[in-house]
Amino acid sequence: MDRDERERIAAKRLLSVLGRHGAAIARTLEQKISDAGPFNQRIDPHILIPVRNDLVKMGLIQKIRAHGRDWFALPDIPPQILHDRIEEQAQVLHLTTDNRFMHRLGDALEIAVFRALRSSGLNSLGGFRGLADAPTIGPQKKEEPPSIFGAKELSGNRRFDFLVGTKLWAGIECKNIREWLYPDRPEIKQMLLKAVELDIPPILIGRRIPFVTRRLLQAAGGLVWEIRSQLYPTEYGNIAAQISHKDSLGFFDIRVTDYPDDKLLDFITRIIPAELPEATNRFQQFKDLFDPYARGHMPYHVFAAKIRRRENGTDEDRDDHDQPENPYDHQS
Repeated sequence: MDRDERERIAAKRLLSVLGRHGAAIARTLEQKISDAGPFNQRIDPHILIPVRNDLVKMGLIQKIRAHGRDWFALPDIPPQILHDRIEEQAQVLHLTTDNRFMHRLGDALEIAVFRALRSSGLNSLGGFRGLADAPTIGPQKKEEPPSIFGAKELSGNRRFDFLVGTKLWAGIECKNIREWLYPDRPEIKQMLLKAVELDIPPILIGRRIPFVTRRLLQAAGGLVWEIRSQLYPTEYGNIAAQISHKDSLGFFDIRVTDYPDDKLLDFITRIIPAELPEATNRFQQFKDLFDPYARGHMPYHVFAAKIRRRENGTDEDRDDHDQPENPYDHQS
């Protein structure tokens, strides 16, 4: 499917979803269009967002600022219905904004990963003290991995979520967030900096990791696992039900658990030990590109081009005059 066709589908689905939903935040539109629907009708956010913005400029979609967020709706929606739909969803969204919830949300995936690590043959640094076999309720005591590892040291207050390995080690980064983890996001750049500073390959575990991120990281020595769900701790099951309802925010992929599913367990117990030696070799070949890119000294399209060309054994330093209009298109 070419770009024009994807843009056509994106526009059609945006108008259709808003026609049914009334008003929606960006994350709801992504959930209903990028994550859901027939396989050949799913449009990744790097296409969806520019099309949405173009429709706003054309007046075919209106953007409303309310409750500290942008909401999107069709221009002909009756004002009272628009107001009611925003208020209904904003009340649910507000339940997720307190610090305690955000901390526990981060806990849920990290605890699931830690449970899997305890079942693996890997050594690990970092974890939860006194973790019970039962689902957790309330804040858990996390012991972070060290910032000094071997002869290497992390700058600032940065840490990986876990350090894992036997003779060879890697750093695990867990991201239990709604946003798709594109390679130019701050979370990815910070992970790459940590990998360079400790001189170990990174392992990224997140809800949605687009092809372009998987392609680049795996080529350059990273390991990647997409869990395709967001984990909620047990005590927030009621909030999860409200958020996941199709007429609310529609986040249908929420799972109320802090246990790994079989696929995540397999990734940690089998795939990481099997692939870590090769990942370490590739990381050593590509790590010199991570630091300038992560610090903003190398543009994304140059970073991606150098990885592709080095992988293919071609001249990585030639000028790139054919940069695509959308920098992700060549990898989509």
